[in-house]
Parts: sequence; structure tokens; C-alpha cells
Amino acid sequence: MGLRLFRRTKTLLLTFGLFSLGFYLILNTLAVEFSAESTGMIGKHPRDLSLPKEKSKLLNEFQANFVVKGQRKPKTMNLEGDDHTEENLVYERRNKIVNENKKIQNQPRPQSIKSDRDTVKFLQKHYRHDKAENGNADNGGEKFDDEKIEDDYEGENDDDYDDNDEDYDEDNDDIDDDDDANNNDDDNDDYDYDDATNAPFKPGDFGDIRGLEYYKKPKLKYAEVDAVQNHNPDDNDVLKHLDNEAVKAEEKPQKVLTNGMFWSEYVESLLPKGLSYSNVTRFMKSLRGQVVNTLEKPSWDKCGRPLNGYAVLSDGTRMCARYRQSYSSFVYGEALSFYLSRLLRMDNVPAVILSKTNATSTMWRAVNISSLTWKEDKVVALIQWIDDINSGSGSRAYIPPVILEAYRKGTPVTSHVINTSNLPSQSPAHIAEVVQWGTMIVFDFLTGNYDRVASMQDAEEREKNPKIIEEPIRNLRKSSQDGKLWLIDNESGLFDAYELLEPYHPNSRFTTFHNKMLRTMCVFQSSLVKALKLLSSHASPHKRLLNFSRSFEPLIDFLPKDNLYSQFAEMFDKRLAFVIEWIKRCENTNTE
Repeated sequence: MGLRLFRRTKTLLLTFGLFSLGFYLILNTLAVEFSAESTGMIGKHPRDLSLPKEKSKLLNEFQANFVVKGQRKPKTMNLEGDDHTEENLVYERRNKIVNENKKIQNQPRPQSIKSDRDTVKFLQKHYRHDKAENGNADNGGEKFDDEKIEDDYEGENDDDYDDNDEDYDEDNDDIDDDDDANNNDDDNDDYDYDDATNAPFKPGDFGDIRGLEYYKKPKLKYAEVDAVQNHNPDDNDVLKHLDNEAVKAEEKPQKVLTNGMFWSEYVESLLPKGLSYSNVTRFMKSLRGQVVNTLEKPSWDKCGRPLNGYAVLSDGTRMCARYRQSYSSFVYGEALSFYLSRLLRMDNVPAVILSKTNATSTMWRAVNISSLTWKEDKVVALIQWIDDINSGSGSRAYIPPVILEAYRKGTPVTSHVINTSNLPSQSPAHIAEVVQWGTMIVFDFLTGNYDRVASMQDAEEREKNPKIIEEPIRNLRKSSQDGKLWLIDNESGLFDAYELLEPYHPNSRFTTFHNKMLRTMCVFQSSLVKALKLLSSHASPHKRLLNFSRSFEPLIDFLPKDNLYSQFAEMFDKRLAFVIEWIKRCENTNTE
């Protein structure tokens, strides 16, 4: 039963398909013959303003419908050999269009279609020129003078290049109006376009290639050169030369330096953006009223060492809480390093706020601080969590080759080194990384941080392995989204680090490491140098740093005034003066 039903269904579908195919072929044949016999019905282009508006609109709908259905090449009609062959019909239609164009040229035209008139003239001249070169039988193989045609065309179009911008705007307005007409049939009567250039394809146009030259795409005014045009050999050479020059201009590296020792504005624009001054101020202010919802123990990828904590605030903000029970210098070192970065116009040091542990305070009452063995009334540093710097190998940062070479040779990166290296032609991300490294070197020299590059230098010397410096740098992470370098874990800066430097630590290895690293760079960000000079202009730069920090962080006043504080007051001012002296030496080096 099922097999019989299947066969009947198959037979019905096959019969219906054959019937549909036959019906389609009959309709197609009738449409082609009707179009051949009714060529007189299709007059001028429906946009011709000389036709009545009602007739123009009807013809427009008829032709548009016909073009969609009749785009394929029609069959040859009337094979008995009479005058209604496809070739004769196409030939007659071409002559009819030529005659209509001659009439159109003699009619007065509005100023707004000037460019269309010139386009028609251009196409007609090139049409005659192409036929003359090919020895077409239609014009008896008549030859045209190439130079005369070119001179005539140039003479007729000289006014185009003298027109003001108003003419160009009028042409653009016409084009915009044309686009709008496609969406609104009621606007078809507002056009002033030429017939031959914009006429739709008609039956027979695809039967003879001679009918297509009237439908070439119009040349865009001032903007396009037709690649199919027959240019003189000299013109081709000029065009090739211009193309080569354009490619060279695109490939030419941008200027990377200015005034001999500063990165250019182009290079500065390549740097990924961090928190701006206003944004970081709002961010820190919003943290003051937050509540710590959860407080977790740290791990190797969450806030590091024991006694620290991983905190999530009431609005979802994540922070690392740095707690040092009897070593508050690490907490204040983290905070003051951040505020120093803001004084130096840096935006790649995570924001820090200070808070006192108090189980009854608004911030800490929702968590049990004793779960992390914290004690009451201790100052902790809440450090901004950066989301995209913990993505494995993609977040590792390495010393750039140009700086590594300077480190090996003991000679700084100067303007001469930059201009003679391949750095200007390298990727923007690579250039931006070199810039950020140069600023970080100055920052770490000022703070004396021993837990970033200096720790790699220490391991390199201890193990006598020069390859260690080429490994991923400690406490320097790269954003996986934009390549920004983030300087994390700055607790050793300014206080504990200064105790390991001369004169407090004779023959200090870290003094040597920082001096060697500072002398690798003689190219700086101009904003950094301006900020350094401004800071050094104060009688006591360390007091300027403390006052700046105090304006944002009231708990700075709880900084113990012990021996480490005295070392900070002395060493910070001296190291800042050393950096200023190095910049002056770089100025002389880059001008030699």
C-alpha cells in the first residue's frame, strides 16, 4: 500500500514539473516575440522630461519589469530571413538612440546636470574613437585623429576643474536624490538625467556587442579613472609612477622621534590607554563607600603571598588586599609608588587606597578578617585588580630587543640608534612596548624597586646565566586585550628598597643594577620629562609626593616616622636629581 502511494505521488510531481517547464517556455517565447514586434511602443527613457508624466511613469514600470525578466540573451527571431532579424533590430535601435541623443544635445539643460552632459560627450567620443581603431564597417573604417579628440575633450571640460565647490555639491545632491528615488516611486518625476547614459537594457542589446557602448558606467567626476580606456603609452607610464609613489608613501614609516630625544606624537598615540586622572579619582572615591562582601585567601594567581587577601566589594569590584602585620613600610610603599606614578603622568600602575581593619567598620563588618589571621586596627592596601593580565603566556612581558642590546653593550638607546634600527618599521604594538619600558626604567630607578627587573639582574649575576634577563620579567604583566604593560606589586618601592642601596648598604649590588638599567635609555616621553623637572623644582620633592598623596589618602599620615622614613626623605630627592642629570646628558648625546 505504501509503495503504491509513493509511486503515485512521484508520478504526480513529475507531471506537474513537466507542465510547469512547458508553461514557462511558452510564456518566455511569447514575451520575446512580443518585444520584437512592439519595439515602437518603447519610446524614450521614462525620465525624459519631454514625455507626459503619466506616460513616463507607466513606461518606467513596464521597462523595469521587462528588464528583470529579459536579462538573458534572446534567441534569434524570424529565421525566414526577413528584415526583422535580431541584428537588424539592434542596428535600428542603436541608430534610434543616436538620433535621440542628438536631439537631446540641442535642448537647453539645467546647470545641475552639467556633469552628465559632459559624460555623454566623453562616451560618444570614445565610442567613435574605439570604432575607428578597430576599423568598424559601420563607419567605413574611418580613422580619427587621436590628438584632436583628446584636445577637444580637454577643451570642453576645462570649465569643470574651474568650478567651485557649489557645482560639486549640486552633482552630489543629484546622486543622493537618485538613491532616494529607489525607495519612493512618487519622486520619479524630479529627475534631470540624460537618456542614453542611464537607459535600461532592451531586447536585443545582448545579441550584439555594439549595443553595449551606450550603457557603460558613467565616469565619476574628479574621482575615477576608467581602467579600460585606451591611454597613450606615456600616460600609462605616468599612472604607474603615481601608483608606485602612492605605495611608497603608504609604506614609509611614520616619524617616531621629535627634538632628538622625545617620542613623537604619532608614537604617543600608539600607547594603550589606562585610567585617566579624572577616572582614577572617581574610581578611588567610589571605593571609599564600598563594603567588602567576600574575603578569600590568596593563591599564586590571586594576590600572591600569604597574609594577603582577595576581596570582592559590594559592587563587584575585585581588589587585592596587602596586609603586612609588623612591616607597614610595604603597605605605604605600595601606596606612595602609585601616587608617584600619577605625579609622573603614568597610567599603568594599579590604583591603591588604604583602609584600617576594623570588624565593626562599614567596609569590613560583612567579613571575618580573623580568617586570614589579620589583626584589628592595621592599615591594609586595597589594590585595583586588572582583569586581563592573568591569561598565561599572553600576559608575559619580555625586555625589547633594542633595550636588551643596549643593556648588553652598555650604551644607551639614542636617537641615532632608533633611526638606524628597524624599530620605526616595526608594528605599532612593538613600538608602544619600547616606550612603556623606557618609562618603567625611570620609575623603578626612582622607587628603587628590587622585585622587577633588578631581581632578574640579581639572578643573572648569581647564577652566571645571561639568558635569565631574557625570561618573562617579574611583576610586569601585559594586557591580553591591548598590550598595555602593568607594573604590579610595588610594595618594595621607596622604603624597603632604599635600605638595600648605597650608602645604607655598602657595595650594593642593586645600586649597580639600577644604574646599569637607567643608562640603557636616552629617549623619553616628553610628558615624563616635564613631570620630572616640575617635581625636581620643589625644594623638597619627597614632601611634594607626600602632600599629593595626602590630598587623596588621609591614612598617609599614619606612616611611621622611623628610620625608613628618614632614608626615604633623603634618597628620593637624591635619586630624582640623578635622573635629571642623566636626562641632561642624554640631551647632549642626542644633539652630537
